Amino acid sequence: MEDSETESNDKAKPSTYVRESDIGAEGNDEARMLGNSDAMDYEEQLPQRLSQLKEVDVLKVSVDNKLPRVLDYFSFLQCSLSFLTYDTLRTHIQENHDVSFECQEIEFGCLAEFEEWKISYEKVNHVRHVMNCSEQERLEKRVRYYHCHRSFNFNSKGTGARCVKSMGTNKIGSTCPSNMQVTITEDKCCLKFFPKHMGHTQDVGRTFLHGNERTELAGRLSQGVPVGRVLQDVRSATIAASMERIHLLEKKDLHNIKRDFDIGYATKKHENDAVSVRLWVEEMKRQSDNPVLYFKQQKQVDPNFQDEDFILIIMTDFQAEQLLKYGEDKICVDGTHGMTAYDFQLFTIVVVDRYGAGMPVAFCFSNRGDMCLCLFISNV
Repeated sequence: MEDSETESNDKAKPSTYVRESDIGAEGNDEARMLGNSDAMDYEEQLPQRLSQLKEVDVLKVSVDNKLPRVLDYFSFLQCSLSFLTYDTLRTHIQENHDVSFECQEIEFGCLAEFEEWKISYEKVNHVRHVMNCSEQERLEKRVRYYHCHRSFNFNSKGTGARCVKSMGTNKIGSTCPSNMQVTITEDKCCLKFFPKHMGHTQDVGRTFLHGNERTELAGRLSQGVPVGRVLQDVRSATIAASMERIHLLEKKDLHNIKRDFDIGYATKKHENDAVSVRLWVEEMKRQSDNPVLYFKQQKQVDPNFQDEDFILIIMTDFQAEQLLKYGEDKICVDGTHGMTAYDFQLFTIVVVDRYGAGMPVAFCFSNRGDMCLCLFISNV
């Protein structure tokens, strides 16, 4: 980071680094106690608190903006050492790992010009830099700090109901030494940039869509363009120079955009998927041609199932007619898993029509396949 940032942090914490083995599981609680105490000066409390912590195995400490700055240590992937600033991290790498770093200083006319350059640079190099804190006001200037989006640890905010994505988290569990510092004044925008990345590969699949790309896609979706058509248009476009993240667009990306831009669709009743399904089932039950044969939501008491079980059986009137018409010859049951981010299975009852083609006549969504399958067949 810049000298100005280092000087401002000197008053907030000591300039020496701390071994990660000195910080145990109690570190978070101790840090909160430290952040809420005004009885002693910060620099006097830190050694005392650290000396009270137990010796444990090496532990990578993640950055959490909700915790006091005492835990904001930057860890290099190949070391068990931690550092307070990017400058000390890069100095250590240069002196002990024989790696040099180039510092680029670029001046722009305004912030918009810098942001346009940043988007272009990140697309070409398959990297992303994100702000690690809000913009800081300093006298007659504003300062922004960006770090590599692969740095630090993954902190899950969910309850574990969704499956972890197949390619794993983008976070490398340590700190990539690449960062940016942008100083904004009335007449110019100055960038100090360390472009060298370490600890990870620069894969286009590990990046995310830029804000302008998401806005453009949201505009098309809000006009009623189907998701399939948007995907087809993007994938059929000619790749000018190199592969970009937009060329790897998936349905999940578009659904996330619809969620973030509040672009609704008929079957989406609520932002929470469980609530949305329950509201849809209640709406179907009020219709004369209700397709829902059986529904048990999670946390609902049922003598035949556990509280965490989910079951939804669907069959329309037309499907029931086709089952009676073609079900005398043969009936097939198909099970599919991994269709969504939830650990649910889709069971389908299929009959063979007069043309020899399979025709689905009933669907069952559930997290289990034993008792649920028996219930599925008995209800149909």
